[in-house]
Amino acid sequence: MTRPLRSGANPLTRHLKEFPRGNSLAKFLFRRPDFNPKERHHSMERRIGYLSRLSYTLYPRPEYLRFARLFDRLIRAGYEPRRNLIEGNGLGLYEEIPGVVYSTTRNLPVDGSCLLLAGATGVGKTSVVHLIQSLYPHHIDHGAHTKGRIQMVQIPVLYIRCPSNGSLKSLGHAFFQALDTHLQFPQFYERRIKTSHLSTEELSIAISQACRTHAIGVLVFDEFQDLMDASHKSSRGIINFLLSLRDNIKVPIVYVGTFPMLSLFSSDGRSARRSAAGGSVLVPRFASHSDPIWAAMCELYWSMQWVRTPGKLTSELRKTLYALSQGIPDYLHQVYTR
Repeated sequence: MTRPLRSGANPLTRHLKEFPRGNSLAKFLFRRPDFNPKERHHSMERRIGYLSRLSYTLYPRPEYLRFARLFDRLIRAGYEPRRNLIEGNGLGLYEEIPGVVYSTTRNLPVDGSCLLLAGATGVGKTSVVHLIQSLYPHHIDHGAHTKGRIQMVQIPVLYIRCPSNGSLKSLGHAFFQALDTHLQFPQFYERRIKTSHLSTEELSIAISQACRTHAIGVLVFDEFQDLMDASHKSSRGIINFLLSLRDNIKVPIVYVGTFPMLSLFSSDGRSARRSAAGGSVLVPRFASHSDPIWAAMCELYWSMQWVRTPGKLTSELRKTLYALSQGIPDYLHQVYTR
């Protein structure tokens, strides 16, 4: 049975669990595959198959921890000016949007509502994002809070893989495809968008209304550097649209991609400042084989050997692993499994 909300409580953050801190967060982000030394006596075919488990390995770098803390602060602060969204949620997807009541200006967050996560290919950005996403409810049904008058399904985190052609229409279709997948409604929104032949402006309105309808807490756009393939004008239009979405509907945005995506913002100082207002986290490759975290990662991988007679990790071997992988965790995984 759902407990009644206390006076002044924000129904949009009520079901968000307390975010792990300190060692608890580091422990959560540390992912080590199952390994049993007895498996070394299994057949060769089975032991080769066990190598696929290593793809789930993740070591909690300081950059990951900082990003996780910023992410949680972003989503909670983003819900604060939208605490009354439930009361005004009787919206059809293509209807005119009535006024939405916001809290007073003194309650607005001051730390921005966009976050950048940039890093080399293979450093674990997407894995970290998915792990952090798992800390929040998949969706929240607010039927009880609205006394049956309005059925509202809140989505705390919506993950979207950016399309490679860099058009706003493709991005819109990717948005609604991700929304359908999240709600487990096969092509419910996407089919209506495709068959309605919406203009770019109408598509923007539809995205805005969907964000309101489902009280989306944060939009995560992964592989954002793919917009580099689009024309400069098209890229700027998409970035300006997302910033407008953030400003008008108060939906925080997380941009995830490789370092080239930073150039999409650098040409416009105003957009760069607004886009990274909530913080930016850069995850470089490891600079040296002597980095203590890199050494710990190598030890972790080396401890999981499915060979009959496991060897010992030496300093020379660690140097070789670094030289072959160039200090990138995913490349280390590929080198080790071969």
